[in-house]
Amino acid sequence: MKNLILLFLSLITTFAQAQIDTMQDRPGIRWAEIESPNFKVVYPEELEGKAQYVLNLLEFYAPKVAAPYDFKTDKYTVIIRFEQATPNGFVTLAPRRSEWFSASSISPLINTLEWYQALAVHEYRHMVQFDFIKDSNVKYAWYLFGEMGQAVLTGVTVPNWYMEGDAVYSETQLTNGGRGRSPRFAARMKSLVVNSEVPSYDQFRGGVYTTSIPNHYVYGYFLITHAYNKYGPKVWKDVIKLASASPLNPYTFYNAFEQVTGQDFASFYYETFDTLKKGWGQKVQMRNQLYTTYYYPITDEGNLYAVKTDLDSFYQLTKNGQVLKDLNITHPGLSKVDVKRGLFAFTRQMPSPRYSYRDYNDVFVLNTKTDTEVRITKGKRVYSPQINPVKDEIMAINFENASKYGLVFYSFNGEESRSIYLQDFDISEAAYINEREAVVTLLDKQGMKFIAKLNLEEQSYKILKAAGRNSAFAMRVQDDKVYFSGDDQGVINIFELDLKTAALAICSNEEIAAYNPYPQNGEIFYVSETANGRIISKTSKACRSVASDYLGDLDQYLGKGPSDNFHKLAPVTEQNYQKLYASKWTSADYNELERGFTPHSWSFIGGQGYQLQAMATNYLNSFTIYGAIGENAIESRPFAQLGVVYSKYYPILSLNLDYRERKDNGFEWTEAGAAVGMTLPYMFRKGLYRGAHALSLSAQHLEVSEREDAYSYQASDDQLFIPGVSFKTSMLKNIRFRELQPSWGYLFGAQYLNADSAQDENFDSYLGYGSLDLYAPGFWTNHGFKLGLSGEYRDQNPASYRIQSPADIVGTFAFSRGYQYEYVDEWSKASLNYILPLGYGNYTFGRWYYISRAYTNLFFDHTKIRDEEDFTLNSAGFELFLESLLLRKLPITLGFRHVEKLSDKKTYDDFFLAVNVAY
Repeated sequence: MKNLILLFLSLITTFAQAQIDTMQDRPGIRWAEIESPNFKVVYPEELEGKAQYVLNLLEFYAPKVAAPYDFKTDKYTVIIRFEQATPNGFVTLAPRRSEWFSASSISPLINTLEWYQALAVHEYRHMVQFDFIKDSNVKYAWYLFGEMGQAVLTGVTVPNWYMEGDAVYSETQLTNGGRGRSPRFAARMKSLVVNSEVPSYDQFRGGVYTTSIPNHYVYGYFLITHAYNKYGPKVWKDVIKLASASPLNPYTFYNAFEQVTGQDFASFYYETFDTLKKGWGQKVQMRNQLYTTYYYPITDEGNLYAVKTDLDSFYQLTKNGQVLKDLNITHPGLSKVDVKRGLFAFTRQMPSPRYSYRDYNDVFVLNTKTDTEVRITKGKRVYSPQINPVKDEIMAINFENASKYGLVFYSFNGEESRSIYLQDFDISEAAYINEREAVVTLLDKQGMKFIAKLNLEEQSYKILKAAGRNSAFAMRVQDDKVYFSGDDQGVINIFELDLKTAALAICSNEEIAAYNPYPQNGEIFYVSETANGRIISKTSKACRSVASDYLGDLDQYLGKGPSDNFHKLAPVTEQNYQKLYASKWTSADYNELERGFTPHSWSFIGGQGYQLQAMATNYLNSFTIYGAIGENAIESRPFAQLGVVYSKYYPILSLNLDYRERKDNGFEWTEAGAAVGMTLPYMFRKGLYRGAHALSLSAQHLEVSEREDAYSYQASDDQLFIPGVSFKTSMLKNIRFRELQPSWGYLFGAQYLNADSAQDENFDSYLGYGSLDLYAPGFWTNHGFKLGLSGEYRDQNPASYRIQSPADIVGTFAFSRGYQYEYVDEWSKASLNYILPLGYGNYTFGRWYYISRAYTNLFFDHTKIRDEEDFTLNSAGFELFLESLLLRKLPITLGFRHVEKLSDKKTYDDFFLAVNVAY
């Protein structure tokens, strides 16, 4: 408990030192708002129609979503962001809001519901959860510390799987879709359960490195649903109400569950998966040596291509089982790939150079014969590229800013030749039938799915089949028949649709899932779900006929088992969906500084003593202001601080004002300062590498009153002007799942500060500092070298002003490990590190402590000092790290360091907490 309280106070007292970030939209967007009694929707004016629909959805679903909690939330602001490539949505605090990324359900990776419908149910459930938890003793944390305090105690009170699992249950309960009705959502969990390989609760909470386990959405949904099934619709309301009455107890959630249900949580956890096992049965399968997953087997020119990944690899393109190339590609569940004539087409997510709320999904083509890669599009959001069967042209799904999905066609030199958008439908997927026709998946305004044949020249279409909420996806065509994977009685199987007769058949007979079909002559290649990943399988085209309306009929394709019916709830279909588009709310221009001057978090205790400090951020995250006023606990003297960060335009601007009265050894003086800063960031991605540059300029004015006890290097009755410049650059290779640091890359930073005295030029000083970290692979898998070079030089006049060293940071070693930092004229350091994993133990110590991984770092440090006397400091040793979960709440890395201080033949040992040892 003491550790939790200390952590809590640390978070509260340091929140004002927020780092400048790039999470803004580009300037030039005209923002508007519409408002109802319960919600405000903020949106780019291009999305007026979508915003009206969103507000109607929220008003429609709000009472239904909140019903199990018998609770009504305070008014929420929902922000629609419209320039991101990955669909997402979230509810958060500081400030309290929900953000939705404009998108559509173009793949079953996200959901089978209409995109905004899913968000309206799922995200509003989070709004209810946050406010319901706050409406208890957690509110006292809000009184004392604002939303930051509320967030900390909410995290202590409930686990993340409760939040997400309950929201998934809600989207399933209140609609005719939702992830609880999707066997895709449950497939990985089913593969573990039927093979008796369910992780322990601590493994789910703390993670494992020995296989891939379902995320907290999945296992959370099954735990939440089992409790609803067993204990009734109010069980989680009662549990959360009781748990939030004791929010400082890290085990309050589990204690409350037992008090409400009479069953201890551990037995309930295993009972849940026993229930699933009874529903799914058991099948013992052969395991691969390492978890491996394949996607999209495709035959081309007699070769079998596929995308592969495992625990120690990136996505990789394979050819006949041999790895051709490591890839940085969009998640294959969101965007398909294609291979024709030895050309591999895929998409890659690319960042905006400046604004993190704007990114892209561009098409690339890899020539597998020459190993050359060409970027086809730049600054687009396109998905699932398909190569024309006879000419060098690519067809892909394109997302416009107005939330419209259609088809776009590019030549191999990146020229857009034409596009197709349909008035009444979004096009979410397409596959060539021939160079003049394509089979497409269409989405109507309700998100209902239809399979159609599209004439690419005339831009006319004919609907062949209604697929409704079925997760039909990954279409491939051969001999006037289209093959795709879809929901089939709690399993994902391969379907065949005759493009001439519209006859429907099922071609696979999997027990869990069959994905990504590719027809080749009389066979169909696909990937199937197994105990330890997905493997490439194949079957003959001996397909069995099913009813023509099978795909669109919930009663036919939904099963009765846990994969799509664990909730035991009938689908809810909204009969008059058009009314959600009908109501119109009055729109108005949006004030971008809303909440910019209203504190979202505050505190009465800080690192310097008793103080009132507060922080405010506008909803668009382009303006932050923070301030503090109080009394220094050590010197019993007042102080005040004010800081502003403005990030709307390309330069990120900051202003800091500081005033403090000082006292030491009976002498009193004052210090007042003003500082301005400007940062120019630049972000980029190249293949498997991500990079960033940042140039920062700063200027500080410091005024110090007369100080009678000042040392020669301390300011007294003086004014100092301190301009500075710094530059940071990095280029780091992506990290594989079990990798400890980048296998290749660099981090470089340099800073120069100059201090000019208004009274005495002999008091002037300067400081220069630089550091460079170089990364390289080690001798074996997941081993790595890191060479660190750093150094500093400053004015050699001992009576000049001492500028604070950027390397002198509490908890780190500027000099060789084991030696404390000293003020010297010049120093340089070289550090050689070799990091390697020791094991993936998955050790649990009761419910207190869990270790997922151990690793070590071997090092040798050499520091050369140039001062009145030159000398060197050498040390060598090792650092041991335990990646852990404490109290089932806090992910921490415990570290132990042993140092042999070679220069003075002493040893040094210490324990520490590490966030990330590598970079």
